[in-house]
Amino acid sequence: MKHRNELEVQEMLSYSVGSEKRKHILLKLTHRGNHHHNIEVLKNGSGVIIPWRRPTKPCSPFDFYACEYCLAWYIKSDLWKHQKLCKFVDKAKLQKGRRVQASCSYLLPMSGAAAEGLKQDVICKMNQDEIACVARSDNLIMKFGTKLYLKHGHKKHLHSYISQKIREVSRLLFVEITTLYDCIDATKFESIVTAVKDVAGFDRDTHKYKTPSLALKLGHSMKKFAKMLKGEALMIGCQSDKEKSDNFLELCKMNWTDEISGHAFRTLNQTNMNKPKMLPLADDLCKLQKYLDNQIDQHIKNLAENKKSTNDWAALCQLTLTQVILFNRRRGGESERLEMETYIVGMNSSNTNQHIQDDVAKSLSTFEKQLCEQLTRIEIVGKRDRIVPVLLTKKMKSHIDFLNKT
Repeated sequence: MKHRNELEVQEMLSYSVGSEKRKHILLKLTHRGNHHHNIEVLKNGSGVIIPWRRPTKPCSPFDFYACEYCLAWYIKSDLWKHQKLCKFVDKAKLQKGRRVQASCSYLLPMSGAAAEGLKQDVICKMNQDEIACVARSDNLIMKFGTKLYLKHGHKKHLHSYISQKIREVSRLLFVEITTLYDCIDATKFESIVTAVKDVAGFDRDTHKYKTPSLALKLGHSMKKFAKMLKGEALMIGCQSDKEKSDNFLELCKMNWTDEISGHAFRTLNQTNMNKPKMLPLADDLCKLQKYLDNQIDQHIKNLAENKKSTNDWAALCQLTLTQVILFNRRRGGESERLEMETYIVGMNSSNTNQHIQDDVAKSLSTFEKQLCEQLTRIEIVGKRDRIVPVLLTKKMKSHIDFLNKT
């Protein structure tokens, strides 16, 4: 036997033939061997996946995941069923509602350049298809994702943005390109241009793009890749990579507008030309505001009678957020991330500075003084970490305080 001297094989051989313990260890070794074979198939892009249970319908190799407990490969949609019956899992430790596919995707091949946080929060939650498989195996893409994660990883709502940027550039690897590292080269500039046009749906007759915004985004990303490679070359003292990056960036500066972005901007402008812009009427806004007030009063009444009503609490929360967004005319994403701690600190700061208003009250008109009495100003973090002011009426404050109490 080839593996006779290995400890686990010796342990298996120590049990009698046909015993349950021997079958258990043999099954474990079989799964592990198949797992190593399947990983090599995915890395090399050639070969046959060996699943433990063959599917009844034809499917892609990327539809298979390995069980994190026994390493047997199943169709990813069937993993949750298998883990209920898996002989190698402690049923008492299985948690309800956990993401089985996300945890099992850790076992798929991945570049060592990916940060641990990027793997856990972005890559494993990404749609695990051919694009994800290509992305996780490309070193430069994973370095790019790690860089984005270091910048935005502390904001959960931007994890989807990081995933989107990774998937955008990964689509280039399906069109005449093997790795992005090899393409950051002046001699491969035409290949990059062709790939971007194909991915963005460029029509060579009308010189328009099906998705012009994608062409523009890919251009920005490719320049970032070249600068990343140049930075690494400077750190390790690799003159050849530095020259390749400089030459690629110079070509982008000279030709990218003519080849890609010029037609993309033209497509965007012509698409938006003569498009009607719908503006809300004052009557419609009044109807909406009355509807919100009536609904809020109803849910507050229901909560006063039954404080354990989660449906009324959630509805009141959404209605209050709608009022804040409508009143401030700001991005909804900024107001919806108003944290309770920020609200309390902002309210305390506003109350503390109330007496300061007396110093400038003489310079204010009567209407402005009334606004200062009716409105409260707090500050939140907006897009690109900018400080954004939010105005709250007395009704809004009472609704938020009621939500906090219940």
